[in-house]
Amino acid sequence: KVAISLEQLIILIRVGALRFTGRTKKQLMWDAYMLLGHAKKSAPTAELFRTDPIKYTIPPLYYSEYEDAFDEMELLGFALLSPFHLLKNGLTIDTRATGLPNYVGKIITILGYFITYKRTATSKGKEMNFGTFIDLDGNFIDTTHFPNVTAKYPFRGKGVYRIVGKVVEEFDFLSIEVTQLFKEPFIDDPRYAESVRIRKVGQLV
Repeated sequence: KVAISLEQLIILIRVGALRFTGRTKKQLMWDAYMLLGHAKKSAPTAELFRTDPIKYTIPPLYYSEYEDAFDEMELLGFALLSPFHLLKNGLTIDTRATGLPNYVGKIITILGYFITYKRTATSKGKEMNFGTFIDLDGNFIDTTHFPNVTAKYPFRGKGVYRIVGKVVEEFDFLSIEVTQLFKEPFIDDPRYAESVRIRKVGQLV
């Protein structure tokens, strides 16, 4: 309905705004460059002879649905696909937040998507943290990171973490006293990787 630049159109394509067309992002990008990717045209003039429009055949283009997730993380800051589906090693740990009451006083390992953390200090001035994660079901996991753990296993930005720690209960509130914290790797970005292990979106292995 209104004029749009090539750069703006590419952003709309990459965030999936034109998925209703039924064409893949690469096909839409091809169309966008064909329509808007040329140098500025001079004023239109009448042609001496009628010419048919040039039609181009798009070659087969590789496409992985995981590309959408990486586009979204780059442009929006988060993926619409569950981050647990992007784990390079798959879902190897099935412990959920709803099962924590069964492990009070025990050491467990659980996967959690990092939401935020609060930094504080002990009476001796040493840094310690309180973390918040969500599990595969979207339930919250609260964690406590004492100074020795905070120094050895710091938070490393957004992503899914493997949390190892003791489940404790205080005033009917459950949390995990962390002993180890590891950020789990995501699959290689299929937009740039030379070889990518492809699995169906939604499949957790």
